[in-house]
Amino acid sequence: MRVVRGIALAIVLVSASACIDATRVNDTCTWSDPVAGALDRRRSRDRDHLRQDAQIAWELSVRYSDTRYRHAPALARPLRRECRQAVEDTIRARHAVTAQDIRTATVSREWWIDVVAVFLPMLGLAVVGTDALMRRARGAFDGERRVRMLVATLLLVAAIALAVAGVTQYWAMIVESIRLRDEHVADRGTVLPSAVHAGLTMGVSFLVCLVPAMARFRRREPRGSALKL
Repeated sequence: MRVVRGIALAIVLVSASACIDATRVNDTCTWSDPVAGALDRRRSRDRDHLRQDAQIAWELSVRYSDTRYRHAPALARPLRRECRQAVEDTIRARHAVTAQDIRTATVSREWWIDVVAVFLPMLGLAVVGTDALMRRARGAFDGERRVRMLVATLLLVAAIALAVAGVTQYWAMIVESIRLRDEHVADRGTVLPSAVHAGLTMGVSFLVCLVPAMARFRRREPRGSALKL
């Protein structure tokens, strides 16, 4: 339990270390930016600034609509689009960037945060969870032929991997809400890596779950036993 608490605390600290700039956030869709002039996307510093601008633009639009229609998404969406469009127009004029530059910056991420705070904990959960479920499932496999056991194992791994991919998306949204200091992630969940690369997330989850599952599968049959079909 202490290890789990330590990991959770580390994740929160990592997430909080990259929190959104609270001085630039408001619920009136008012833009502020300490940097003026054109940005050069070939420079890392300028790419980082544009990524932060795009993130703040999205956050402004969500908070702006939430103050009026928090529980009425159909009414909130037009306000959200209106605010984001106005803010992005300001960004383009201020920094001499294109709409495509902003779209690219919107899905750009600080990769180390997603790796440390989202994917590594979820992959660890996948390994531990798969091993625990396979240990429980061994009794149900007793007496089954080896080929049937293998098929059942692969189906179980696929189900676990699907669950892990879903949990990863929800966990990513929780981490994002910590970073944004706003529990309402809204449709920003669609630009999280676990959603943008949903197929890859599922594939990696399957492979990671397959390792402990096959280890349990191989351990069940003593060496030298005949392969039963």
